Amino acid sequence: MKQKHILLALCGMSPAVITETVYKLAKCGDPPHKVVVITTSAGEAALKQALFTSGVWKQLLETIEHDIAFAPNQDHIRLLPDSEGNASDILTSRATDRASNFILDVLRQYTENSDVRITFSIAGGRKTMSAIGALCMSLLGRDYDKLCHILVNPPFDDPSLIPKFYFPASGQNHKTRDGQILESSQAELELSEIPFVRCRYLIEQELKRLPGDYSAMVKYANQNARQLHDTPELILTPATLECQIGSALSFKLPQKEFVLYSMLAHRCRHDKPDIDGTANLHRYYQRFAEKIKSSLPTKFPNLEIENSDSMRKLISNISARVKDFPALKPTRAKGKYGIGTDKSKISIMTSDGRPESCP
Repeated sequence: MKQKHILLALCGMSPAVITETVYKLAKCGDPPHKVVVITTSAGEAALKQALFTSGVWKQLLETIEHDIAFAPNQDHIRLLPDSEGNASDILTSRATDRASNFILDVLRQYTENSDVRITFSIAGGRKTMSAIGALCMSLLGRDYDKLCHILVNPPFDDPSLIPKFYFPASGQNHKTRDGQILESSQAELELSEIPFVRCRYLIEQELKRLPGDYSAMVKYANQNARQLHDTPELILTPATLECQIGSALSFKLPQKEFVLYSMLAHRCRHDKPDIDGTANLHRYYQRFAEKIKSSLPTKFPNLEIENSDSMRKLISNISARVKDFPALKPTRAKGKYGIGTDKSKISIMTSDGRPESCP
């Protein structure tokens, strides 16, 4: 099933950033199915007047010839809270904290749904909102989610234009402060995609249990990041099925679990990407198991794993054994399998007791 594309946009007192972004996405062949705006009570009033009362939004849809869900209601316009209701602005540290939690919560509603992909525009609102939005995307954004900013060439960005510019409308003229007449079609819009560090894997395992608190989530991500940095060496010894984690832990795994974990360790050492989905994990495991059986037939006579449910159970068992070392877990994110530590921290011993050479 095709993913639903949602444009999540921050907005202050200049709603043009919404129409400009929608226009450019449509012209690039990727219009959103729905628009959700995060703004203040003052921003809501400006947005409703500028886009809906004036008819600008209807005109935009006719121009781009796409049906996009966006209306002046609570489903599409999310108001930032304050201690007494809805915030009219963000001017204090406490207001920033509330805004952080709110933006994180709204974003989380969509990033927890794999049938939805997000384009998050941080072009509108105060700089504080833009910074919060970018950081929230760093915490929750997935591989296919995008962070963006819209730019328009001067003087079309001047709010004193008469009428104001919202998108390149055919036959529309604008008058500048000095009386110059400009055709709307002369405007040049540039939608800049902003690269961001995806830290979701640091909190993926706990997302459903973590509270909707920005500071708490950042703290948890930082703790996991430190643990990744401080992870001890992992040594795997096929001859004895032993797993050694630094000087802290030593244990043996059943044959199938050991081979599965060894395969993921081998992929990490060779800079291979995470495996997406249990079906692919099963396929890679079968190939790796055949190589192991051919080299050590008496040690590993039967490595067959029946189905995906059995595979998931083995992954769960391995995760339980290394639960105190997040970077050594065999799961990286929901539905993705791999070991997250640095490849230099993994050693796989050969039959003569020496570590394999690192690629």
